Amino acid sequence: MRYRHLSGFTLIEVLVVISIISVLTSLVLAGIWIARLRCLEALAKTEVSGMKLALEGYVQDEAVYPGEADPPEGRVPEEQNQFPELYEAICGARAPSGRGGRSSPYVNLPSERLAVWDDGLGAYRQATRGEIRDPETPKLLLDPFQNPYVYRLNRGRPPKPHAMNPAGADLYSLGLNEVDDTVAQAEGSDDIGNW
Repeated sequence: MRYRHLSGFTLIEVLVVISIISVLTSLVLAGIWIARLRCLEALAKTEVSGMKLALEGYVQDEAVYPGEADPPEGRVPEEQNQFPELYEAICGARAPSGRGGRSSPYVNLPSERLAVWDDGLGAYRQATRGEIRDPETPKLLLDPFQNPYVYRLNRGRPPKPHAMNPAGADLYSLGLNEVDDTVAQAEGSDDIGNW
């Protein structure tokens, strides 16, 4: 009786191929994550830039920055997000009272990322059409990282160490780390702002 030698892969060869495929897959997935993160950062930079131009147009027309120069006492800087006032100024339905007399918004923001705080959920939720049109409903725009953009008026108050634009206003995204690095004075800040 003759035995025929069957050719095939040994267990070690199969394991080596599987490990090589695993390493290549993890490298590709890491590259995709980095590319996605850069895309989100680029989108946040574009949105901040557009809102900065709209804010400059508003200030040119109205000769004043939107928001309260002195928010209520006892509020820490992290809680002084005046984005709802900024939103109504540059996108709201009300025409400005100054000499500009615009008849349309200074900028169009993505309505699918406009959010309102829902006490029942304890989180932000997408604003309804009625809430978007209601000037009394405080609205925030979520950045590409799903955190609210921050707007803080600095003009007209004593200089603050966290103010990046002491003579105007700060407008920024908290970035991926979700920490307000301007207030924390953190090294290596990933905040994306108008400075």
